[in-house]
Amino acid sequence: MRRWQIGVAIQGSAKGHIKAAWLRRVANVALSLEVDPPQGEISLVAADAAEVRQLNRKYRGLDEDTDVLAFPSDDAVLEGTAARPFPVPPGSPAPLGEVIFSYPRALEQAKDYGHTPEQEVALLVVHGLLHLLGHDHGEPEQESAMRGKEARALAALGYLSPGGHAKHYA
Repeated sequence: MRRWQIGVAIQGSAKGHIKAAWLRRVANVALSLEVDPPQGEISLVAADAAEVRQLNRKYRGLDEDTDVLAFPSDDAVLEGTAARPFPVPPGSPAPLGEVIFSYPRALEQAKDYGHTPEQEVALLVVHGLLHLLGHDHGEPEQESAMRGKEARALAALGYLSPGGHAKHYA
């Protein structure tokens, strides 16, 4: 059995510009670099900026654009009600969560930071996956650890030289 089942949805302006197989590869490489990552099902969604902003407003209370959102399946609160464990048939992978990124925002940020759209999308996917796995960047030491993991994943994907640093985005 594969360690992760990765569902991909490519919507809006991302259609025809991103391949589902490539997104799965990015996710598999990032997950394989983690020490004992959980097995399960992950959803990756390439969406338009308006959809990501709407989700940011609804679930985070922030009426602003953002580049990536991560929704772990074990979040304590969904839509204002206590979450119940998602029923999973025996032998089926447990849902780990969903990463939704703004493809138009990725294009803007790639231009701003002087790298390719593919590198920016890969960074957003890796960043979101790390959040699903419980990583955070609220404190300086957490941020440093998370940026190091992002850089290792980007290097493994060929987007960054080993020891390089992933540029943080706004």
